[in-house]
Formats: sequence, C-alpha cells, structure tokens
Amino acid sequence: MDQVSFFIALQVPESGGELVVYSLPWQEDQTKLTSSGSLSVFSKTSKTAVHLEQAPEVHKIVLKPMPGDMILFQGGQLWHRVATVEGAKDRITFGDFLGFFKDKNKIAYWS
Repeated sequence: MDQVSFFIALQVPESGGELVVYSLPWQEDQTKLTSSGSLSVFSKTSKTAVHLEQAPEVHKIVLKPMPGDMILFQGGQLWHRVATVEGAKDRITFGDFLGFFKDKNKIAYWS
C-alpha cells in the first residue's frame, strides 16, 4: 500500500519540535537503534547500521511548521523523527494517514 502522512500544526513549542525527514527509505528488515538521543538504523539482512545524522550518503530536511501549516510527506516510506520539544509550550498537531490499495481503486485512512 502506498502511504501518505500529513499533519497540521496547531501550536508550536518554544524550541524544537521540527519534523526531520531523511533520504533513507524504510525497509521491513530495518530496526531503529537509539542511544543518547541519536538515531541509527540497523539492517538485519546486511548486519550494518547507518547513523542518520552522520552518514554522508543520507540527506535530511528539517521542517518547522507554523500554526496552520500543513505538511504532507511519505511517512511510511522514509525514516523521520520529531526533534525534542523544549520549553513550556507543547507541540500540538492534528495528523492522519492515507493509503492507496494496490489496485488504486480504494483509499484507506486512519489516525
């Protein structure tokens, strides 16, 4: 199923809370490794790990939406994360997912 994710920022924090999207495609044999706030992806098949913030072959885009902004991206196909929120204000968003069935005749949605 092809999947699209979207969210609308309702309130932004004082600091942090950015959406960070990496150019590394998600694959079923991968798992996330976290240590001291860093993010690595481990492939069970190749037995290798990629550190998303340090690997030169992995590019990233950092998106900081303002209240009312909508971000649409391939959340099910690309590794991504939300940066740590700092300060007294919470990050509040409304999000949802759309998936297109293989025959392209049906759309599923969930939140």
